[in-house]
Amino acid sequence: MTVGAILSPCGAPTLVSDLLVTTRGPALVTPSNFRPEEVNLLHEGLRAARLTRKHFVTNNGKGFCFAGNNGEKILELAQNIQLRLRFLQPDQVAADMVEQLWRDAHPDDTSPDDLVHFLALEAHKGSGLNSIHYGAGDIVDFKSEYFGECSAIGSGKHDFKRLVEMMDASLKSKNAPKDIPELIEYPMLLIAELSAYANMIKLFWEPLSETRNSWGGALEFVCFRKDRVIASSPNTQFFAFDVELEPTPKLLGFYGKTAGFMPRSVTPRMVIKLYSPVEQLGHASWPIEDPFDPDGSRFTGGRTEETGMRVCSFRIMRAGSVVDLKLVNIPKAYQARIEAAEKEDDGLEANLDVFQELCDIAVASM
Repeated sequence: MTVGAILSPCGAPTLVSDLLVTTRGPALVTPSNFRPEEVNLLHEGLRAARLTRKHFVTNNGKGFCFAGNNGEKILELAQNIQLRLRFLQPDQVAADMVEQLWRDAHPDDTSPDDLVHFLALEAHKGSGLNSIHYGAGDIVDFKSEYFGECSAIGSGKHDFKRLVEMMDASLKSKNAPKDIPELIEYPMLLIAELSAYANMIKLFWEPLSETRNSWGGALEFVCFRKDRVIASSPNTQFFAFDVELEPTPKLLGFYGKTAGFMPRSVTPRMVIKLYSPVEQLGHASWPIEDPFDPDGSRFTGGRTEETGMRVCSFRIMRAGSVVDLKLVNIPKAYQARIEAAEKEDDGLEANLDVFQELCDIAVASM
C-alpha cells in the first residue's frame, strides 16, 4: 500500500508521502514486518523493500507527490522527473507540470494496475489564499478540524483519512488549539505528531497478516509557510512496547523494537533494531534514496546525524486483548538517560525504569 497527501494545518500547505517501494515478486522484508525470525533470512540475502522519496519541491513554492502500486513504474517515473526538473521554467505553474507528469507516466497501453497518481500544491506569498491544490488520478478529498482541507492518493488514501480523523479526535479530547498564530512552528508540530502516530501504527503494531495494508512505517512531510519551506520531517527515534494492565501496568515480556528514522541526515536511512531484555536480536538498515537530490545538495545546510525527536509507543492490553495504543513524546528529562545507555551499548535493559515510567504516563492518560 502507498499514500501521498496534501494537508493544511493552520492554513500551512503541507505535503505528506510514504517511502516504501516494493517490486513484483516474492514477499519482501519491510521495516514494518521486520521481526527476529527475519534476521537470518535478511542476512542470507532475502530481498528487502526499497525506501525512495516520492515527493519533491521547487525553489518557488511548488510541491509534488505521487503514488502507485507498481514499484518499477515509480522508480522509472522518479528518474524521469529528475530529468524534467533540469529544464523547469521558474514561472511554470504546478497544474501544467502535473499534466506533463501524468502524460510521462501513462503511455496509451498503460494498465489500470500501473497508474500513478499525483498531487501538487502551489504556495503563495500573499496574505490571501495560502495555496492552490492540483491532482491527477484517483483522489479522495476531505476536511479536518486540525488539518484543514485535505487530499490523498494511493491505495492507502482511505486508511490515511481514518488516521487523520483519529488524530483529530485525539487533539480535540486534549483541547489542543487549532492554531497558535504567534508560533510559526505550530503547523509543523501538528504534522509531526500525525506522522509519528501513523508511523507508530504502521511500523510496530500492524499484524503480520495485514502487511499488504502497510506503507512501510515511514511517512515524510514538507510544510510551507507562504511560498517557502518552514519544516520537514525531523530525525526520529521510535521505541515500542507491549503493556499489560492487570494486575498493575507492566511492560509485557520486555521485548522492544526501535527504529531510527533519519530522513535529513548525511546518509538518509532507516535503521531497525530488535531487542530482548539482555541482547540485541538483530538489525537492518534501509538507505533512503532521493532521485531528486542524488548528491545531497538540496539539504546540506540543514542535515544532521542527531535525533531531533524521540517517541515511545505502547500497545496497551488487558488480559491479552489490545485496548488502546498510546504515543508519548519522550520528555527531555529522560532523553539524557537513554542517550547514555545507547553510548554504552547497554540495549534497552539499562533504561527499563525509564520506559516503565513512560508506560505509567501513557496509562494515566487513558
